[in-house]
Amino acid sequence: MLMLHHSNSLNKLAQVLQQYLVSESGAVLEKEQILVQNPGMQRWLQQKISEATGIAANINFPLPSRFIWDIFLSQFDDIDDLSNYDADVLRWRLMSLLNRHADDDALKTLQPYLKMDDRGLARFQLAEKLANLFDQYQVY
Repeated sequence: MLMLHHSNSLNKLAQVLQQYLVSESGAVLEKEQILVQNPGMQRWLQQKISEATGIAANINFPLPSRFIWDIFLSQFDDIDDLSNYDADVLRWRLMSLLNRHADDDALKTLQPYLKMDDRGLARFQLAEKLANLFDQYQVY
């Protein structure tokens, strides 16, 4: 069952979630899915749930992109396990693009930064920042 709650108070949302988890008499061994916007929110919710109920177990906290991709995986047989939009996959694709197109006019602003990078660390860091930025676009 899909439930959506919204509020401008995270503590109120956490209380609603805690009440649901305590009162829900569904299958005990079935994992709960709670969509979160980032790993920090996951840790905070786990802590709040465990403080209220004594334990926070058998709960899956997917990020929006992973949740959507899991839906695709459940419906289609011919797609990869990893989404092209997972930050870890996207990071390496962006790094490859930066390597191939470092001299293009479109990247003229970045060229001084990329040219002083002889080991590839700057390109990796830039690709990582861009992948995280695209991941945040999916959230919002």
